Parts: sequence; structure tokens; C-alpha cells
Amino acid sequence: MEIAQKRRVNIIVVKAGDKIEFDQKSYAKILYPTKELPHDDINNNSIVAKFICDGTRIMFTRRYRKRSRRKYTKTI
Repeated sequence: MEIAQKRRVNIIVVKAGDKIEFDQKSYAKILYPTKELPHDDINNNSIVAKFICDGTRIMFTRRYRKRSRRKYTKTI
């Protein structure tokens, strides 16, 4: 956080269901995390997002535990 503040990086907090628009043809839909934060393992706070650009879809996933995997796959 200190480095981000020093470099004036814009930080936003997202949760499942949020949509981040980049321009008219591209956006990211946040699939994870839910609003139930923080987790005991900081890695479980990483986002999962679907990026859509002019009809092309790319899924950005994270490393997660088996327990989280079951919960996440139910939301897809």
C-alpha cells in the first residue's frame, strides 16, 4: 500500500458482480471475491475476473484452495 500511495496508483475495492468499464468495447466483470472479506489466507482475497473486449472473453483466475474452488465454481 505504501508503494502504491507513493506512486499515486489508483486503488479500487471490488466484489463479485461489479463491472469495470475501460472504454465502449471493453470491460471486466468481477466474479470473485464476494463481500465476505478478509480471508485468513491473503491469497484467497485475489480477484477472479472475466475480461470482455469487442466480443473476445478472457478469464483471469487465481490460485485458490479446494474449499474456495467449490464455492467459486457454483457462481459461474
